[in-house]
Amino acid sequence: EVNVLQELSLQVSERNNSFVTVEGSRCLVIRVGQYSTLTLPLQQIFSDRFADEFSLLVQLRSLQREEHSVFTMLSPDSRIMLQIRISAYAIIFIGTQLRHYEFPVSGLCDGEWHRVAFSVSTTHLVLYVDCLQLEIVDWVNHGLEIGTDGLLMVGGILEGFETPFEGELRQLTFLLDDPEAAQQHCSHYPPRCSNAAYKPPRSPRQTLRLLELVHRQENLL
Repeated sequence: EVNVLQELSLQVSERNNSFVTVEGSRCLVIRVGQYSTLTLPLQQIFSDRFADEFSLLVQLRSLQREEHSVFTMLSPDSRIMLQIRISAYAIIFIGTQLRHYEFPVSGLCDGEWHRVAFSVSTTHLVLYVDCLQLEIVDWVNHGLEIGTDGLLMVGGILEGFETPFEGELRQLTFLLDDPEAAQQHCSHYPPRCSNAAYKPPRSPRQTLRLLELVHRQENLL
């Protein structure tokens, strides 16, 4: 299980137009401003391997109706290996080998929390929204062949005409070698919302900020 938000939280700051909050259940939430770009080397989170089969679990909240990229995984030569795009009317899955799948979905840009999960196996792709299966498609070519020597990017744009993501993320998790986990998003894999869920940030200043947020929330309960 790879918790991408946990790693991203280490670089969040008001300087890059993003910040961390802690919700009532002590869930870590990253607010991504429209002109914020958060990046991670893929090797930092996936080491030397990315599985051909996996589940991708996302919880997000946004009022942004224009099509935008929630996150992107780029190769060293800036090719898209995996990208999830959302608009007021669709969810778009883009992968290697020119795979581009657009699923009609409405209601995701209403300012409420929504769960989006993908089950990726060597034979098919399945989309779940708010824990209901919406669509399944068969692969033409087996395996996405995603490497780990590139970059993961949340927010930002690749082309000048694009609209950058603006909203909040409560979960961005990969479960490698487990394509069935997406089906159990609500029952088995909600975001972890306790102190034990977070690794201490490497920055002392960031550590103090997170501890202050948790302490402040506890005083309000």
